[in-house]
Amino acid sequence: MGITDRIVMEGHIYAMNLPELFMIMENGTKEQSLEAANACFDDLMLEEASESKATYLIEPLLDMLFVRGKSIAKAEIMCRMNGLIIQDIAAVQRSYRESCSSVAEDSGMNLWEDKQLFGVAPVFAAPHVQSHCRFHVWRAAALARIDQLLMLLEEEETAIQSIYMLHLFQCQDKSFEDALLEVTLNTTSWLVRVNGLMALADLRRRVKRPYKPNIGFGQIHTEPLYEAMRAVCACLVEGTKTTRHWEALIHGVALPRMEKLVFPWMDGSPAACCAQAARLAMEEKEWQQQKRAAWWQSCLDQTVRFHDLRSRMVTFEFEQTELKLDEECLQWTWNSPMLVADNMLMSLFGDYEQDRIGAFREQSHEVCEALRVIVEHAIEVPHATRYGMRHLLHPVHYTR
Repeated sequence: MGITDRIVMEGHIYAMNLPELFMIMENGTKEQSLEAANACFDDLMLEEASESKATYLIEPLLDMLFVRGKSIAKAEIMCRMNGLIIQDIAAVQRSYRESCSSVAEDSGMNLWEDKQLFGVAPVFAAPHVQSHCRFHVWRAAALARIDQLLMLLEEEETAIQSIYMLHLFQCQDKSFEDALLEVTLNTTSWLVRVNGLMALADLRRRVKRPYKPNIGFGQIHTEPLYEAMRAVCACLVEGTKTTRHWEALIHGVALPRMEKLVFPWMDGSPAACCAQAARLAMEEKEWQQQKRAAWWQSCLDQTVRFHDLRSRMVTFEFEQTELKLDEECLQWTWNSPMLVADNMLMSLFGDYEQDRIGAFREQSHEVCEALRVIVEHAIEVPHATRYGMRHLLHPVHYTR
């Protein structure tokens, strides 16, 4: 049975042109396959979750990824699949926070409770029972065919997206760990090695098994990303025992955004990866709030400074009004300063009950100076209300 036949058999679940798009994705040129994939996933991302067609497309999509000898845009298809998975993760976790669905009452079905997965950037997603269903259908289907998915790690084109997909599914299968060890040891691509080592370090962190990332990374590399991610992995499994790692993280938060095809972590933001890893290390080391705040001030200052040097503002004219928006926000919704600031707020206030945060005058000098960076650079912090500290960001507090 062909892939398109499997879609047609589902009857009610496809848009009027979905079989044609799948036909082009499988049998067209690489460019045609990519164009059809984007059209397909653009439709799926916008659909109502309660009428999700994507839930039942996982098997045909996996079939397509495992086809050999055709010019299928596999990496791009997997990248768009990972985008849907992240959207579902966000929706499921939001449903747990807001207790807005019957699914949320069964904490045994939630893989992560309210915790942010490593390497997954925040997204805006409405909670819905269907998101929970789709995630678990996709996860079960992918892990049932893990042997075939692991074969994609052997191909440079699909290795990075395969690694990230299995990471999103929080796969702890021994075969996945063995495959990561093999690919990071034998690959000739430093980008594949970096992605594999990040997934391996987080896997070892989750299962609480020791790991020495320096062995996998080897000698010092000329690529700043390589050295920054070495420090990130050290944070995950060792809690950063040396000053050198903390310095590498500060350098890392200055790195520019990357294409998700080659670096899918934190929506392509190495800076946000460094910030998230630092936050996890601080929790592991039980740093006091003042010490955290002093480090975060330097971190966010560095992120903003380098972001401003390379950012471009796009101007929109509406009637007689001019609106200027950061190009990175237009492309990714959250820019790197927003992602780093979110980790900072989670680190400083995420463990506090809202009524314990207190008024501005009750905050330490270090905390106020860290928050000043957000206010003075007008960094958007969409989750400030969730952390219960939006009242601390009123500009009147920071007038000199």
